Formats: sequence, structure tokens, C-alpha cells
Amino acid sequence: MSGTLFTAVRTGAVNAVAAKYLARKDSEIAGIVGAGVIGRTTAWGLQAVLELSELKIYDIKRDKAEALARELGPEAKPVSSVQEAVSESDVVVTATTSEEPFVEAVWLKSSVLCIQMGKREIKEKAIVSMNKIVVDNWEQYRNYDRALVTKLYKSGLIPPPFELPQIVAGQSPGREGQGERILFDSFGLACEDLAVAYRLYQDAVKGGFETKLALWDYPHWV
Repeated sequence: MSGTLFTAVRTGAVNAVAAKYLARKDSEIAGIVGAGVIGRTTAWGLQAVLELSELKIYDIKRDKAEALARELGPEAKPVSSVQEAVSESDVVVTATTSEEPFVEAVWLKSSVLCIQMGKREIKEKAIVSMNKIVVDNWEQYRNYDRALVTKLYKSGLIPPPFELPQIVAGQSPGREGQGERILFDSFGLACEDLAVAYRLYQDAVKGGFETKLALWDYPHWV
């Protein structure tokens, strides 16, 4: 089973779960930086869990931002800068491959939820300003030295992050106040891909759409 499409959709779905538990319930404005595959699927997820009145999209290629805005509906619009996408947004998503952090702390609302996908997009001062940092799996994440969250933790500047599964299960707190500034920094878990793949497999078998591959019918090299 090819995982290209469902991995992209799964990533957006996990970000939607993060928004459900970590964003303000009255969030109306979202800003997305990066109009690629993950920006698109995350926008779908945000539209599913939040009642957005405005969805701002920025990309270094203006035509990509315009195309995604048309796809997402009347509340979506392309904007001309990262700052415009971030400022006044209740939820900020960064989905880029940038090696240089570009999101300034002063651009962020005091009650913002930031969803960082690229690991090096939000500046250190902004990360340190967060009231709460959440990851999907800290044991996996803490060994990834490229991530600024890992660097700041090892430097003693931030505490160990919370984990999203524990928040969903009620074992750790999610958003605890309207004015709380939260960062969700997702690494991605293979078990999520496996869960989605198995569900797709079950649906395919149930609907009679499966194709059996003769991969293990005959022994090889024995």
C-alpha cells in the first residue's frame, strides 16, 4: 500500500486534533505559512474542527497561495507576507522547509496556538515565550537535535514538553486558559500511518476493492 496520500492527510488530521484540544474554542482566524501538501491538509483539518471566519495563506510562490485559497473557500485569502499571515491569527501553522527561523515573538497573539511542522520556523524567543509546548512523542523528539525545541530543552531554557496523546486521554492538561500561548511541534509517528493503513485495508476488503498481490505465495531462494 502506498502511503503518500494518506500520510499527508493523516498529518493534517493530527494537527486538527491538536487544534481541537489546544486552540481557543472561539478561534476564528488562522494563518498558514506554506501552501504545499501539509499546509493544504492542515487547512482541511482546521476547517473541520474550528469555525473559521478567515484563513490567511502565505507562500513564497504567490500563485500557490492563491490556488490554495480558491480551493479552500470564501473565508480563505492569500496574503503578501509571513507577518500578515501570523499577526492577529488565533492559530498559526508553519509548514515549510526553511532552515532559518522566521516567525517573531512580537507577531504572535498572547492566546495563539502555533503548529510548527518544519522544526526551525519559529524563532527561539517565540518558543521560550510559550506557556506550554506539546509534541506527539517526546522520547522520539528529544533525540532530534535539528529541532529548536530540542536545543532549547537541552540548554535548560524550556521544560520537557507535554505529549498530545496524554492530553487527548485526559492524563495531561490541554489548554488551561484563554490567554495561554501554546506550541504544538509534531514529529510524526509511524504508528499513525499503520493505523490509517489498516483502516483503509479493512474498508477495501469490506467493499470488495482489494487487490491480492502474490508476494508470499511461493518461497524464493530456498
